[in-house]
Amino acid sequence: MPLIVKRKVANFFHDDDKHIINQAVYDCHTIIQNASRLIRYYYLSWISEQSDIPTEYLQVDNDLVRMACIVVQGETFHPRNGKDKHKKIRLFNDLQKVFQKISQKHTDMTYKSSLSLTHILSYNQLQLVTAYNNNIIEHFPKYVKRCIKYDLIKEGYEKSKSARIAWKIMHGFMNNDLHVMNDDEEIYKHRMQKICVES
Repeated sequence: MPLIVKRKVANFFHDDDKHIINQAVYDCHTIIQNASRLIRYYYLSWISEQSDIPTEYLQVDNDLVRMACIVVQGETFHPRNGKDKHKKIRLFNDLQKVFQKISQKHTDMTYKSSLSLTHILSYNQLQLVTAYNNNIIEHFPKYVKRCIKYDLIKEGYEKSKSARIAWKIMHGFMNNDLHVMNDDEEIYKHRMQKICVES
């Protein structure tokens, strides 16, 4: 039977290496955190200004996160020739405009590491894209349903009934099955009661 020896990974590194590893982890975390904040401000600025959202920017992808990381580090973007070159330049310029606005209030947004973090950052960028997409795809319908449900409870519906109606309304809108909502008796009654109260 083989002998298994457990040992802390930290013991394999010299003290100088531990310092560099800790600094790299801190730098990566700070850059990714600031990039995530920038992306949130980027989308919120469209909503607050009520401007038209370009459809190519609706998807949170590697390009968006990579550009945000470049912006928060205060670096310049050097695009490669290709079909998406102008789109990427526009994205970088838009992110820089938003960054200039928020860096006036939040002076800690710019962070430049003295270490070479290219490979570590690319891995962390992929993790951030996955986290955003998982949250949008898996959890966003829950937030919509919860909002509708609490609105129904506020109007006087029972908790169980409001949850059922909220699920039907959310499902109808999210899956573009409006006939489900139009044919449903509970939703019809709710809509008619609301019309009677408002008129």
